[in-house]
Amino acid sequence: MHKSTLLLFAALLLRTTLPAQCWQKINAGVNQSFAIATDGTLWGWGRNNSSQLGDGTTTDRATPTQIGTDNNWADVATGSYSSVGIKTDGTLWTWGQNVNGVLGRGENAPNATVPTKVGTATDWKTVSLKHNSVLALKTDGTLWAWGLNDYSVLGDATNDTRFVPKKIGIDTNWKQVVVSADHALAVKTDGTLWAWGLNVYGQLGNNTTTDLSAPTQIGTATNWVKVAVGQYHSLGIRSNNSLWVWGYGAQGQMGNDQLTNKKTPSQVGTNTTWTDVAAGNAFVVATRSNGTLWAWGSNNIYQLGLGSNNIFWVPTQVGTGTSWQNVVCGANFTQVLGSGNNLWGFGQNVNGQTGTGTSGDNITTPTPVLCPISSTLELPTGVVVTAYPNPTTDRLYLQTSESNLDGFRFSVRNILGGTVVSEMPMNSDQTIETGHLAPGSYVLVLSDGKVVRSLVFNKL
Repeated sequence: MHKSTLLLFAALLLRTTLPAQCWQKINAGVNQSFAIATDGTLWGWGRNNSSQLGDGTTTDRATPTQIGTDNNWADVATGSYSSVGIKTDGTLWTWGQNVNGVLGRGENAPNATVPTKVGTATDWKTVSLKHNSVLALKTDGTLWAWGLNDYSVLGDATNDTRFVPKKIGIDTNWKQVVVSADHALAVKTDGTLWAWGLNVYGQLGNNTTTDLSAPTQIGTATNWVKVAVGQYHSLGIRSNNSLWVWGYGAQGQMGNDQLTNKKTPSQVGTNTTWTDVAAGNAFVVATRSNGTLWAWGSNNIYQLGLGSNNIFWVPTQVGTGTSWQNVVCGANFTQVLGSGNNLWGFGQNVNGQTGTGTSGDNITTPTPVLCPISSTLELPTGVVVTAYPNPTTDRLYLQTSESNLDGFRFSVRNILGGTVVSEMPMNSDQTIETGHLAPGSYVLVLSDGKVVRSLVFNKL
């Protein structure tokens, strides 16, 4: 092939970056998931019986569905039947079922089928939601809570349901907070660890099984950087990248080859390369600095992504990939963000909560969640062609509103210019089979008989 042709394809690959940068932030609830795309739009999938996806319907979704048209979402969290989000302007929004005041808009506020603004504050920063309890941080470092308050999970020293956001304490140095159905963990900017709520299995880490009704410091360490909570177990990563776990361990959650509970933080092995961790009902999924993915604990519905439903009592590598970055867990499923901001799901999928395109059958190994962002190109004649999804797995779809496509043709080439899908006439609603292609980047070439235009798409 001529050198100039090779340079053309290389330039196309460098210029077309959007398809490889789809998702920037993910969250998983009991049976549904959300993701914020790199363009700031919000997408949801999974269970939607109470409009917890916020798309104005009660229809379950097996693939990402855009929620509204706003492109300024900054954070999102979802629980059982409701969801909450924060926009880049610092405003707070909730939707779904208003059970136990979880929507934060008052005791008698109606359910919301689409995101609905809460109050007038513009300084919300991050939010965590599980079941019907919400904990959130503001930009001034204060902690706020509302919703169901069983076992004082809201941290206000009562069991009173809160129907609007309530400030917890007076501290202004909260850095991260996470909540499960009955207990919560937090990290302050000084690296200290705090916990409150139910403690029947030692999940608060204070060497007792006594509940705590307000934030209480756990131990004396000042090097905690991240925490996560499962149903009755807790995890944390310290600044030296060591991983610690405590609480209920009867299903292997402690990662130490024993099925015992731990009432204080216990290090998982000796490895000091852990970078991210998440927990589901009774399992753990985590990433290491070399990009590998690890999982352990309960696995009856393939929530570990290891291809079998055997229980694993110690960290076990998931596949051979080395590009995993961030992980979140629902009740019994997992979503993982890889390099290039590609998203993958596995585990329970009865409501399509893995986002992999089907519902009903569980997903046994990491499976791509297709990026709904499309790519477009325009020919000088004014014909605009949209190609989606990008990246793709087995099919690439081309659409245009132009009805007369006489003379229009398309082909697909690899990055070296070799033809992998031969040139053929194009229809206004065209399907290109890509299942036979090896994973990688390809160039779609369109021609109207006079002018040639190209765009790059990725095959997973």
